[in-house]
Amino acid sequence: MDLLQQIVSGLTTGSLYVLLALGVSLLYRALEIVNFAYGETFMLGAFTGLILYDWLHIPFPITLILTMVISGLIGVLIEKIAYRRLYKKHHLILLLATVGVSVFIRSGATAVFGTVPQAFPSVFGEKPIMLGTLILIPQNLFILGVACVIAIILQIFLKGNFGTAMRAAAQSKDAASLMGINIVSTTVATWGISSALGGVAGLLMSPIFFVATTVGTSILIKGFAAAVLGGIGNLPGAIVGGLLLGIIENIGAFYISSTWKDGISFAVMLLVLMVRPAGLFGKYIEKI
Repeated sequence: MDLLQQIVSGLTTGSLYVLLALGVSLLYRALEIVNFAYGETFMLGAFTGLILYDWLHIPFPITLILTMVISGLIGVLIEKIAYRRLYKKHHLILLLATVGVSVFIRSGATAVFGTVPQAFPSVFGEKPIMLGTLILIPQNLFILGVACVIAIILQIFLKGNFGTAMRAAAQSKDAASLMGINIVSTTVATWGISSALGGVAGLLMSPIFFVATTVGTSILIKGFAAAVLGGIGNLPGAIVGGLLLGIIENIGAFYISSTWKDGISFAVMLLVLMVRPAGLFGKYIEKI
């Protein structure tokens, strides 16, 4: 039963890694961009949720929607200001630009919010639901449910015209333009969706952990790990990779030591990459 408890707990954390991995994979699949400022998108989403829910007392469902919208708009704004002129440059230049944006956002957030972590109020209370010896936290069930719904909606959305346009633009921007696809609009929408996913992940994780300006760095690594584990650029793989990473972390922390929580998950990721460099599903599952 201890193992089952750790799996259930791991699914909660893993569902948040899924949202991050989806955002990472979406950008990489459409634009071949590795966004090192993605952790700050997560951090800004957490602070946006804190302001709306705790400071302004806006109901949580509305806070959830507003956080996604605001995070998406922030992503679109950053793309227009910092990245749009660099797409035709060498990929290393764009990579360094995302690092610079990350440092700029973190420094600005620290100047505004300070360095002291802030507690996010409990949304659904802390009274657990008992199923035999299995302990279920209402808040964790909500997080898992919301993450699953968002992932399903995203999959359905990308099966439509936008997903087709994204695949065409990824293969050849010139050919896609000749087919009448607006490359700029597709690129902007991709940044917006990716940022919205990162922002809502930050909000959902806030009731579990403290909200801090430094949280982006560590969570960025987890998002990349989940994406690479499943096969970066592969959205179904990102879902599996995120859930698997969360479960591995919890089981490792319980049976070995919480000190090794991060080390165990990354050791498994490296092992998978040594056996399958493309990730678990990077080669065999259709991308998007």
